[in-house]
Amino acid sequence: MRASYLDDTLLPRVLQRMEDTDSWRKLGFWIKPPAKILKSVFNEKKTLIFHDNPVIDSKNIHSLVFLQNIGLDKRFPTVVAELLLFSNENLDQIIELLKQLANMMSKRYLRIIGSELPETELESFGYQKGIKHEKYYRCPDGSYLPLSIGIIDLTTDYPDLRRKYAPLTDEKRFYPRDVDLKKPREFSAEKDVFFRWVQPSDAPSLARFDGQWNVVHAIGTGVHLNQRSVDVWKRLLVDPVQLMRLGVFLVAINKKNGEIIGSCTIFQDLNRPGKFHVGEMGITVAAEYQGLGVGTRLLKEAFTTSMKKGMRLIVFSSFEPNIAGTKLYEKLGCRIVGKLPGWFVEGETSEIFWEKWLG
Repeated sequence: MRASYLDDTLLPRVLQRMEDTDSWRKLGFWIKPPAKILKSVFNEKKTLIFHDNPVIDSKNIHSLVFLQNIGLDKRFPTVVAELLLFSNENLDQIIELLKQLANMMSKRYLRIIGSELPETELESFGYQKGIKHEKYYRCPDGSYLPLSIGIIDLTTDYPDLRRKYAPLTDEKRFYPRDVDLKKPREFSAEKDVFFRWVQPSDAPSLARFDGQWNVVHAIGTGVHLNQRSVDVWKRLLVDPVQLMRLGVFLVAINKKNGEIIGSCTIFQDLNRPGKFHVGEMGITVAAEYQGLGVGTRLLKEAFTTSMKKGMRLIVFSSFEPNIAGTKLYEKLGCRIVGKLPGWFVEGETSEIFWEKWLG
C-alpha cells in the first residue's frame, strides 16, 4: 500500500469508491454531491489517498485522510488526520503509515477524527478514545451520525519523540498579568456594549486579538490561535455578503470610545447538508475587558443569531488552564465532551472540547 495526494487522475476513482460504499453521509452529504463541490471539500485540507500501487480501479483505494493545518504547525506536537475508511481490511497498514508520517514531522501525537470509526480495532494500535459529538451529521430520515476524536501517543513506538519538546516558562507570553492590565472605569457590559457585523475596517483590531495569546489562560478558544495578520483579515472581510453566507461574524463595541473589545465567529458549512445544523465557534474578549460580562453578552448574542440561521449544535474547544472561560461556558449551558493532550509543547496544556445544543 502507498499514500498519494489527491490529483485529477485519482479523483474519478475516489468518487466512484465513495459511491460504491455509500460514504457520502460520513462527510455530511445526503446524496452524491457534484464532483466540483467534493473537490472543493477535498482541497480544504491536504488530502491523502491510501491505495494499492498501481491503482487499477476504485476498489484498490482503501481510505481518504484529510490532514488538518494544525498538524503542520511547528508549535503543536500533533498531526490531525480526518479519516474516511472504505473498509477495515487494511486498517493496520493505514495507521502504520500515518504513524510514520507523524514521526517524520517530529510529532508526538496522532489525532484521528472521523464518523463511525472502528474504535475497537483502533484500540489495538494504541488509540485512546477522547471526544464524541453524538449529533454531528444529520441524515435525511432525521437520525444522526457521531463525530469521534481520539489520539495515539507515538512515544510507545518512537521514544525519542518524548524529548523533542520543552515546557514553556514565559507565562506573560500567553496572558498579561493582572497588574499589567488597565481595567476600564465605570464600565457596564449591559449599558456600554453593542454588537454588529464585522467590517473590513475591523481588521487591525481582530489581528490584535490574534497576537494577544490570551486564549490559553483566559476567555477565548483555539480557533483564534492562527495569528492572522492585518492583511489576512482584510482579505477575509472584503466581502461582508459572502461572510453572511458562511455563518455568524460579530464584534462587541464599547459605546463610549468605539473600541472593538471582543469578537465571535461561528462558521457554518453550507456545502454539506448533513452539517447545516452545526456551527464551529471561536470567541475572544480583549484582556482588559474580561471578567466584566462582555463574554456572556457576546455569546448570548451569537447563539441567538446562530439559531436564526438554522444552527442547532455549536462546537468549539478551549484550553485546560482557561478557568475563566470554563466558568463562562458552563454558566451558559455548554457541555464538555472530552479532553486531549497535544497543544504547544509536551505537558504544557490539553485541549477541552465543548458543545452547546441550542434546541
